[in-house]
Amino acid sequence: MVWAYGLMCLIYGTTFLAIRAGDDAGMPPLLFAALRFFTAGVVTLVFYWLRHRTTFPRSVRTLGRLALVGLFNTTGVFAIVYTCEQYVSSGYAALMGATMPFFVVLLGRATGNVRLTRLQWFGLIVGFFGVLLVAWPGLQAGFAHFAVCTGALIVSQMMAATGALLSGRLLKDGTSSFVVNGFQLFFGGLALFLLAAVAGEFALSQPVVWSEGLVALGYLTVLGSLVGSSLFFLLVKRVGTLFPSTWTYVSPVIAVVAGYLVLDERVYLWTLVGAAAILCGVLMMNLRAFQTAWKARKAAPAGETVQTGR
Repeated sequence: MVWAYGLMCLIYGTTFLAIRAGDDAGMPPLLFAALRFFTAGVVTLVFYWLRHRTTFPRSVRTLGRLALVGLFNTTGVFAIVYTCEQYVSSGYAALMGATMPFFVVLLGRATGNVRLTRLQWFGLIVGFFGVLLVAWPGLQAGFAHFAVCTGALIVSQMMAATGALLSGRLLKDGTSSFVVNGFQLFFGGLALFLLAAVAGEFALSQPVVWSEGLVALGYLTVLGSLVGSSLFFLLVKRVGTLFPSTWTYVSPVIAVVAGYLVLDERVYLWTLVGAAAILCGVLMMNLRAFQTAWKARKAAPAGETVQTGR
């Protein structure tokens, strides 16, 4: 579980850099996102069917629930992220993603699915305070589009939290994590194609550096959507929604470092202080989960897979 979480954070942290690279190459943001997610969804579903020779859900109710996950988890979130990264840094867009666990907790408590200890509550507060510190330099300076993008990115994380909880319910009903991932990417990509058509992006009105844009698209499709999303849904199935959702606390730190090293994005002192607070919050929120998983792993017989639910 720990290695899967770490790899997922590394992948998701660098996807924000790839999104910014694609935007800088002139890729139309909605069409860029649609190509990534639709392709990844088709590949995931075909691979799963060839390997398991199983039937996919056929009921309208189940397909409708999968489509809702795609609309919340993919369409809404990444339509905003891809567009906003034209105006804010990749590191900042990732750091705003750290608000997702906050909304997971609120929605989880409202539905009775999440119960937090005092340490976890304190960790959540510390992590969210870290996000405020990270946002402070840009808000104070009044950068163009900054306030609008900040609000939009927070809304995107509300949608992501809703999608995560919806997917958790599907997984509890016995739907394969690969099926959920594949269909949510497929439906989410379809909706992004529709948004791109409405926005007139198929006309390609601006010049595109295709060599750079296609490299970014390939990285996002293979690692960001195929590998990263599969790890996320696998973790949701094994340990619940809250723990996997905290990738949004760790990956932003990776995104800030990657943006600084590769794109020469400016890093403020408040950014470093906020990043430290975010990491402390993650540790406090997940200390109990790590301890439980470690004890269960030591107690399990050799060769037995340990399931650690809430």
